[in-house]
Amino acid sequence: MFEDALARLGLSTDACEKLENLAGQFLENGSLRGVTALKTAEAIHDELILDSLCGVAALPPSGRVIDIGTGGGVPGLVLAIVRPDLDFTLTDSASKKTKWVSEMVAMLGLENVTVETRRLELLGREEGFRESFDVVTAKALASLNVLSEFAVPLLKLGGRLVAYKGPALADEIGEARHALHELGASVHRCHGFQVGSKQTIVCEVEKVRPTPEKYPRRDGVPQKKPLLHP
Repeated sequence: MFEDALARLGLSTDACEKLENLAGQFLENGSLRGVTALKTAEAIHDELILDSLCGVAALPPSGRVIDIGTGGGVPGLVLAIVRPDLDFTLTDSASKKTKWVSEMVAMLGLENVTVETRRLELLGREEGFRESFDVVTAKALASLNVLSEFAVPLLKLGGRLVAYKGPALADEIGEARHALHELGASVHRCHGFQVGSKQTIVCEVEKVRPTPEKYPRRDGVPQKKPLLHP
């Protein structure tokens, strides 16, 4: 049972209620609004809520978190619910998705969340965003080499990208080694979790050097020409 799974995690009553309400909204309206393809309670509970909670231990004791490519608010809304002491920014380039996320923020009364409709290539160059966050989170956004070019410029020195990945992570890390070196980052640690029938690996990438000013590259380039070994 979903409620039992939440209870085992030791979450507050308020957090559990909000997570149940969020899951209910995804089930009732998420597919109609185009923010999730999942249509069953079990899939929503496992793949949107419980899976997002796998990253809680990687959050900082204090500071700013940005969830990039948040889509319907995953994992950002879930993490913001269980860590009301942190400041969260949830961003996506699709206005229909950020409109949904803003509605969920209002419905859930999340005073620690700001929602932005922005392109990541631009965000990583803007004052107030570049090198301004303690943690960047991302789930099902891009391969690690592409994702790193979006995320690492947003991190403070010593900050971490918390990437939700699957069993192919080892291959992604191999392909991302050049990108991480270029961007001033390295893989810190990875933890595996079994959620329902699927395995999730939370990969933490730490920023160890300032990112060169030329990154992120202009719109569309990171995806079309990912940073691979020269």
